[in-house]
Amino acid sequence: ALPPSCARFPVHLKGSPASLFAAAPLFCAKMTDTLHYASSNVERIPCTVVNTALDVAQMVATRVIEVIKNCEQQGKKAVLCLPTGSTPLGVYRELCAAYDRGDVSFKNVITFNLDEYCGIGHDHEESYHTFMQQNLFSKIDIDPNNVHIPNGELPEDRVASFCVEYENKIRQAGGIDLCLLGIGRTGHIAFNEPGSHPSTRTRMVTLDHKTRVDAAKSFGGMRNVPLRAVTMGVGTILASHEILLLATGEHKAQVIARAVEEERTAALPASYIQEHKNACVVLDRPAAASLRRTLQPWVAEAVCWETNYAMARRAVVWLSKTTGKPITHLQESDFEQMHLQELVFAYGSAGSLCTRVFEDLMGRIKATWQLPEKTTCVVFSPHPDDDVICMGATIAKLVENENRVHVAWQTNGSVAVRDADVVRHLRFIREAAQTQFGETGEPMVQRADELLALVRAKGENEAEPEPLRDIKSHIRKTEAISAIEVLGVPAENGTLLDLPFYRTGMTKKKPVGEEDIEMTLQ
Repeated sequence: ALPPSCARFPVHLKGSPASLFAAAPLFCAKMTDTLHYASSNVERIPCTVVNTALDVAQMVATRVIEVIKNCEQQGKKAVLCLPTGSTPLGVYRELCAAYDRGDVSFKNVITFNLDEYCGIGHDHEESYHTFMQQNLFSKIDIDPNNVHIPNGELPEDRVASFCVEYENKIRQAGGIDLCLLGIGRTGHIAFNEPGSHPSTRTRMVTLDHKTRVDAAKSFGGMRNVPLRAVTMGVGTILASHEILLLATGEHKAQVIARAVEEERTAALPASYIQEHKNACVVLDRPAAASLRRTLQPWVAEAVCWETNYAMARRAVVWLSKTTGKPITHLQESDFEQMHLQELVFAYGSAGSLCTRVFEDLMGRIKATWQLPEKTTCVVFSPHPDDDVICMGATIAKLVENENRVHVAWQTNGSVAVRDADVVRHLRFIREAAQTQFGETGEPMVQRADELLALVRAKGENEAEPEPLRDIKSHIRKTEAISAIEVLGVPAENGTLLDLPFYRTGMTKKKPVGEEDIEMTLQ
C-alpha cells in the first residue's frame, strides 16, 4: 500500500515489464540489477551507472565475452570494434585476465580499431598499433590476420582507397557485432570531430585543436601531435549491431550529459548514438555527475517524497543553490516554480520542510568536543594542498584538541606548478647564492642557470625533464609545509610520500601498483 501522496503520481507503462526488458538493448537486459533505464523525456540513450571505473571495466568486459561466446555458439566469428585511450584500458586488463584464467579465447575473434594517427609509424610509442599490442593483442591468442587497424603510414593519395577497403573488410566480416566507444572532450567518437555527419564512413580527418591539446602531453609537445588521422565514420559506427559507449571520471560528466540528454547535433558527434536502437552508455558515478538523474533524480523518475526524506533533503539543497536563496528563506512559490509542490505537500509546508533540512545539515557539522582528543591522527592528502583545502578547519580543530596530527601528501603535485614559478624560485636561489655566499655559492649559481636553460628549452605541453619535476616537487612541498604550519601542525609532521604511479612528468599516470600500496602502509 502506497502513501496517499504517491497515488497521485500516474504511472503509464506501455506493455508488461517483460516487454519493457525485451525492448531494451541486450546488454541492458543482462544487467537489470544495476541498470537505470532511460527516461523518454530525460535520457535519450539507455544509461548504466555503476560505482567505479573498475566496475565499468568488469561490466563491459563481461559483455564482450558474452558476445564472443554467443557468436561461437552460432558457428561464426565475433567482430569487435575497439577503441584506444585511457578509458578502455581497464576493459582490456579484464579481458586479458579472463583469457589467463581460461574463461575466453580470441581465436575466433576479428577486430577493427576505430582510428589511427597519420604520419607516425606503427612502432611509434603513441601509435594505436603500439597501444593495442601492448595492452591487448600481445597478451591473448588472437590471430594477427584477424586484427585490423587503420594505416596512418600511407601516402595521402592512397588513403582514400585504403578507407574503401577498410569498409569492405568490415562488410565481408559480417558487420560489427559489438562496438566499444570512448568519448572525447569535444564530444567526438573515434576521431569524428564536431561537424561530422551521421552518414560519414571511414576517411581521413583533420583533428580539432582541443583534441590535439589533450594529446600534447603524450606526444612531448603540441608540435609533435599529428594534424590528421584516419577514422571510422559515424555511419560506420552506427551500422554496428550493438554499441557500448564508456566514460569514467568527472572530466567527462558535462559532455556525457550533453550527448545523452540534448538534441542530436553535428556539433556533438556522440549525440548521434541516440539514433541507434541497441546502444547503451556505461558510466561510473563521477562521469554521471551532470546527468539530471544525478542532479535532479525526481525529474528522471517518480519519487514518493513521504518515504524518501534523503531525496527530499537533496531537492531542498538543489532548490537553494538554483534560486540563490538560503534554505530557511525558501518559500512555497519557489517550490512551485520548480514543480516541487508535491514535495511541500508531503511535508506539510515549505517552512517545516526547510527547517527540518536546515537543522539536519547543521547537525552534521562537528563541534570541537565531538572530534578525537589526545591521540594520533593521520591525514592522507592526494595532492599537497587537498588537506588544507578540503579539511583545513578540521585539522585546526584536531590540533586544538591536543592530537598528534601527521599529514601524508601522497603525490608530489608537480604538474600543478607553472614554469613561471620555477623561474621565480631559481632566480631567487641564484640571487641569494651570489649575494650571500660569495665564491662558495658559485656552484649554486651554475646549477640554477642549468635548470633555467632546461625551462627555456622545454616546449609547451612537453613532458617534464626529471630535474624540473624535482624542483616543482620541492616547491609544492614547501608550500604544503607552510600551510600546515598555519593550522598548527609542525613541519616535521608533514611527509611527502611521492608515490611512484604519479611520477611520469605528464598528465597521464601509471596504474597504482604494489609499490605505491607498500609505501602508503609503511
